Amino acid sequence: MKTNNTYLLYISNTMMKKLIIFRSTILKRKESFKTTLFFICLYTTSLLLHGCFMDSEAANKTKSKAASKNILRTPMVSDPSSLDPAFIDEPFSRQTYVNPVYECLLTYDKDNKLVGQLAKNWTVLPNKLAYIFNLHQGIKFHNGKEVTANDVKWSLERACNPKLASPTAETYLKYIVGASDMLDGKSNHLSGVQILDKYSVMISITNKLNYFLSMLTHPVSAIMPQGIASRSERITKLSQVIGSGPFKIADYIPNQFFSLKAFDDYRSGRPKLNEIFVKISSDRITNINKFKSKEFEFCYIPFTEVPNIRNDKKTGPLIRMCKNSSTTYFVLMPNAYKPFQDPFVRKAVTKAINRKYIVNELLKGSGVLLANSLIPPDAIPGYKKYANQLNAYTYNPDEARKLLSESSYAHNIQDYTLEILINEGSPTSALIADNIAIQLKNSLGMNVKRKSMEYSAYIQQANQEKSGVTLTTKYADYLDPSTYLRDLFHSQVGIHKKSYENPDFDHLVDAAIIADNQEDAYKKYYEAEKLLLEDAIMIPVIFPASAVLQQKYLKNLDTNAMGLMPFLDTSLDH
Repeated sequence: MKTNNTYLLYISNTMMKKLIIFRSTILKRKESFKTTLFFICLYTTSLLLHGCFMDSEAANKTKSKAASKNILRTPMVSDPSSLDPAFIDEPFSRQTYVNPVYECLLTYDKDNKLVGQLAKNWTVLPNKLAYIFNLHQGIKFHNGKEVTANDVKWSLERACNPKLASPTAETYLKYIVGASDMLDGKSNHLSGVQILDKYSVMISITNKLNYFLSMLTHPVSAIMPQGIASRSERITKLSQVIGSGPFKIADYIPNQFFSLKAFDDYRSGRPKLNEIFVKISSDRITNINKFKSKEFEFCYIPFTEVPNIRNDKKTGPLIRMCKNSSTTYFVLMPNAYKPFQDPFVRKAVTKAINRKYIVNELLKGSGVLLANSLIPPDAIPGYKKYANQLNAYTYNPDEARKLLSESSYAHNIQDYTLEILINEGSPTSALIADNIAIQLKNSLGMNVKRKSMEYSAYIQQANQEKSGVTLTTKYADYLDPSTYLRDLFHSQVGIHKKSYENPDFDHLVDAAIIADNQEDAYKKYYEAEKLLLEDAIMIPVIFPASAVLQQKYLKNLDTNAMGLMPFLDTSLDH
């Protein structure tokens, strides 16, 4: 990785000279072991001081940023999950790193509508199995090269190269003709991506898929200049991070910071900000305090802190609640908790949980909303009227006990321990899980315990379905109901396919993805979601709007249902 040279210059020259002279003296006089040990200790201390100086320099750099104009500073709790967009799937790396740097053929606007990005326009062929994209002419990559159809084909083929091993290519690109053969190592090109001329490309798909265009907004579809890296080489060097977005990467020191500089030749004009400086800091409370001292222009805050901050006269008015496309929900896993194999037990659990209490009391004042559906009503244009018709589960402990009494576990439910798996980095999840454990114990006599795991281990454990319940948050990968229903619960392709298998559900979502018009598709998705709730395999809990602290002088921090937009119009007005 590229490093900041100023971080390497903080051992005092005087100190180093004295150490060298001292070492030379020791060697000449052949002093005792104790003397040598003293030198080693002194030298080690100097190295520790070097580390302190480096940390001090990082702090000074941050403070110097505060004095500079048009530099937006914000924290991120961890490093970008990768420098390579073909390896990024989590929302914060996508919003803060990918969106400003890279561009796709298509994107979403402020109203969550699909619009062209690199594509000036596109045409759907009558058979709905091919799309022609016409690129804007004259768009420049950060290295000065013009964006052409060759770059589109090369980027998509690189993402599908099995030696690259992108974890997202199969999910989002597999419907392109030839993608499966590439992913399986049977071909070295995408036969379904044809260059028509310098600025036009046709993409053919294997079967009708009415949300295919939405999938082209995912980072794995980011367009890069042909040959910037080997097709099998993962991007790890800053010199390889070349996109066409309004910002280009300038510096990156893992676990410390990364910075993005304005791209002067951006097609619609230079961004108003000179730089975006992202401090890597996992301590959310420290981040809030640094925001208060104006070391950050904005920062995300956990829901648990929102009520406290609201009571602060100075900071409270700076809270901004941004609707997003996420839903926090429970998945009940019959393979890990045997009583869940009985639908009466699952339905009893849905009636034993007071979700309104969680929202109105436990998370009071945090800005979250009660989730009565899996799909957030405001996330997908046109689906809101269907989502609002769903009413999930009503709290009724008496009915819950009646349902349990009709199950095959009426007399021995206490013999089984239900484990709720959560991400240990989410204080909100811990709060919800602990409360649910109490509710299930009080209403049904169930033994429940919480299991908290570091994020990567949590994901692995969740995928292996080793816990009876997983509390998770789904962020939309693209704005179509399929990302919540088919991608999560379809028995062939869904993330939770081990826990749920219903041919009627599969049939509804399969029919929805090939429906002739959006309204017919949404009706089928609605019926599928109703069926999912009836089967009591999933319990929606909250719609967690993003809580952000934003300085008054920060203007036009634009968001949509996918989160932060690329900062093109963002400015600092001091």
